[in-house]
Amino acid sequence: MATTKKEYALTVPIDIGKAENAAKSVRVALVDAQGRVLQSHVVATSGKQPSATFELEAPPRGARVVVGPENADDESLSRMETVSVNVASNVFAREKSATLRAISIAPYYWEWWLRWCRDFTITGTVLCPDGKPVPGAQVCAFDVDWFWFWQSKQQIGCVTTDANGVFHMTFRWCCSLWPWWWWYLRTWEIDYRLLHEIYAALPPEARVKPIPLPDPVPDLHLIEQLIPASQHPAKLRSAVAPVRQQAGASVESLKASTSEFFTRAEALRPVLADLVPIAKYKIWPWYPWYPWRDCNPDLIFRVTQFCDGEVKTILDQGYAQTQWDIPTSYNVTLIANGEACCGEDTPCGDPCLSITHVCDIPRAAIDQTSGGPLAGLANPGAASVFNQENADRPFAEAITVQGLPQCMGDDVDYYEVESSLYDPNTSTWGAYAPIPLTSLNPFSRTYFTGATVPWVTLSFVPTVVDGHVVYPSRKTLETSLVSPWLCYSGCQVLFVWATSSGAWQDGTYRLRLRAYKDQAGSLVEQQLPPCDDGDPNEIIISIDNRVIPDPGHVPAGTPGHMCGSGTVHLCSKEPDVDVQAVRLVRADGTIESIQACGIYTRQPGDTIEIDFEADDRNKHLASYSLIATYGENTYSDLLTSTNLNTNGADAKGPTYYLALTQGVTAPEWAGGSITVQVPAAQMALKFPTPCCYQLELRAYKRPIVGCSIPRYDNLAEYSFFY
Repeated sequence: MATTKKEYALTVPIDIGKAENAAKSVRVALVDAQGRVLQSHVVATSGKQPSATFELEAPPRGARVVVGPENADDESLSRMETVSVNVASNVFAREKSATLRAISIAPYYWEWWLRWCRDFTITGTVLCPDGKPVPGAQVCAFDVDWFWFWQSKQQIGCVTTDANGVFHMTFRWCCSLWPWWWWYLRTWEIDYRLLHEIYAALPPEARVKPIPLPDPVPDLHLIEQLIPASQHPAKLRSAVAPVRQQAGASVESLKASTSEFFTRAEALRPVLADLVPIAKYKIWPWYPWYPWRDCNPDLIFRVTQFCDGEVKTILDQGYAQTQWDIPTSYNVTLIANGEACCGEDTPCGDPCLSITHVCDIPRAAIDQTSGGPLAGLANPGAASVFNQENADRPFAEAITVQGLPQCMGDDVDYYEVESSLYDPNTSTWGAYAPIPLTSLNPFSRTYFTGATVPWVTLSFVPTVVDGHVVYPSRKTLETSLVSPWLCYSGCQVLFVWATSSGAWQDGTYRLRLRAYKDQAGSLVEQQLPPCDDGDPNEIIISIDNRVIPDPGHVPAGTPGHMCGSGTVHLCSKEPDVDVQAVRLVRADGTIESIQACGIYTRQPGDTIEIDFEADDRNKHLASYSLIATYGENTYSDLLTSTNLNTNGADAKGPTYYLALTQGVTAPEWAGGSITVQVPAAQMALKFPTPCCYQLELRAYKRPIVGCSIPRYDNLAEYSFFY
């Protein structure tokens, strides 16, 4: 392909004067009328007469020559406060070679240019609040500027944390742009948190004014409306519109609009600062505002992580977290919120075995008193007015037991789980026996490796090896991972005990681990000490499962206590609820029995009495409630401002805490038969309008079911028109 001959040559001499701190070289660029760099050269400043020569195909029109620091790129150089000279349109009128007058560089620029474009390095760590690392998180850094409550962010880089939550970021930062270019390159948004705080600090006379909706671009009109007319700066135009990035706008029009805006803003600044004297803000109007000369960026960070199957924002810094004027080498520690998936491993010393948690509940919060009434219950003795039901809780169904599996050491290939049942009749423990395969569930652990596929999930499945029911140790499966890696989910799980399989009676159990080394298919037990005296290789857990249908419950379809298919009531005594009778007591003492689906006429002085049952066969009742629903999404609580008559030693409540204050002995609360009377004075509130009312009676048990928050409950309903 033929190359077009370049017939014109433009030489630009550089005069460095007698500067002692002159750089060894400079960058010289030829820029057209639109600010685009046509050519640039790096010119050594040594020698008698440094110069740059541009070879051109045609004479440039409206061009200028720009001189700046060598390390500025072409795009930045054309927009920075550089030394420049215009190229006359007739420079090639006589010859096709021309030499401009020398561009003189004052000593001021040599010192200033050293700071114009510099390389910055940020190193840091992303941690969870407990100090664990956050792997595989995307860390994005933004330079940020504020004009009052308007915010402008410029992303300077994004990197990903490694297995230890560490990240490393480098970027080039250039400052001293021409003000109009700086403005043109920025986009704006409202910082609503800052807006709320600033407006709250406005004087009362300003806050009572109707505040117009802020525009995403800084608007001096809005600010001027807050300032009393008598305090407006004089001799300046007040009709300054927001400066916008209009497509096709000329450089000259951009210069004029930004100059007018900045001039007016500086005049308003001291007046507004006095009007809202909040010195803690390092932004306009409380500080002079020349962001285009900010040679050390002000940073905020935003961190996201792919966690639990979705991308979550785990850190989003605002004004209060701004890191101002960072140095060229900067280190930062970022603390993620509770949404982050953290590395869970903890350091280990010598090989050891320990059980530390059940369902994420620390061992210390589970009663370990051998044979005591609270043995194996979570949060023993913790019932209070602020903790009405979350105390003295047994466990149920699939129970996740945790510890320090990473501390078993290299000689452990498998481990076995054994259990022992406490006999309350003899106050003795039974012999330890292995938990069968059918009562152990598989579980998974997720790892961050930093490889092409950074997230890897391994399944830990119980199996039979050499006659033992065992789980593989972490070491056994983790050898397949690409190094380096970090476990971040499921790391501390030891086993999942499936207690609802029918092979386990309700009661109190001890559980422990036995570790084995695999020697050619034969398992050799490894005797390992506890990792910590406070967390030995043994734990006591009480279980309370329910079976549906319950043999102790009335048969399904029994009139007056319907349960099972086609009903809202479970055939269970754990717990059980039943609306046994409803009575309408007239003012003259006459009593009418309210039947389900019956229709009854309202009369002055009426009261309603409801007999109901709320109990738990295993005496782990948590609470019960009784409401009347009616109309559209409305209800009345029938247990407040009414008369509650309990029939029996355990018929207390309606919460476990209140039952304890009424004479029930922890941890057993069975509940019982109760009568609630709605007095005449409360009828207008509890049954306010002629309508169909449905009584909803619920009861809850205390067991922690499958390590989740929902508990065993039961529901009974009874409706009538009144």
